[in-house]
Amino acid sequence: MEALRWGIIGPGSIARDFADDLKLAPGKQKVTSVLSHRRESATEFAEEYHIGSIHTELSDFIKEREFDVVYIATPHPLHYEEAKQCLLNGIPVLCEKPMVMNSGQAAELLDLSKEKNTFLLEGMWIRFLPSIKKVLALIASGEIGSVISVKASMSFLAPKDPSSRYFNPELGGGSLLDLGIYPVFLAQLVLGTPSVIKANGKLSAQGIDETCSMLFQYPGGEHASLESSIIQTEAG
Repeated sequence: MEALRWGIIGPGSIARDFADDLKLAPGKQKVTSVLSHRRESATEFAEEYHIGSIHTELSDFIKEREFDVVYIATPHPLHYEEAKQCLLNGIPVLCEKPMVMNSGQAAELLDLSKEKNTFLLEGMWIRFLPSIKKVLALIASGEIGSVISVKASMSFLAPKDPSSRYFNPELGGGSLLDLGIYPVFLAQLVLGTPSVIKANGKLSAQGIDETCSMLFQYPGGEHASLESSIIQTEAG
């Protein structure tokens, strides 16, 4: 059986975690190509993981296509265009969360994936945790009754650097896109799409949400209370 070949776009720390974890995945899998806008980053990553193909331009990366599937791990605002170009060329995509910056981009990529009959998945890793599978099984069995509320939060104290991806709006900064996406996903998974969404938060001088509190309300009276923060270790 031939190994599944991965091309990685964005060889940062998250991509390193991904490349390391491939060694634990079932079947034969390996990284065979890497793309970075900074050649030194691509070269360093390639040397570390014994990758033979290095690129600094997306068009060349796609044209040579020395891989079977792509993993995108660049800053949030770059995901949409990179995923779009891959899908247009029939390349399967696993994209770090958030996959896009808004619902319009999400709808476009989903439509394109269907049109090209090409795999597209957001890397929402918590969906595949054993604990989440157990929760869904308990709900489906009726063992714990009907779920009427969800309370979830995720936060951490991010390094206070205005130019970092956490605080820079041009890099998709803010607690909601980086951490709040997890509580939102959990509420959506358990309760579905809310009929009413209320939210507030603390904005930085640059305009990103340092904290975010959300209340989801549902037609049957169910609700979800969700929080995220990048300026404290516990939201609330």
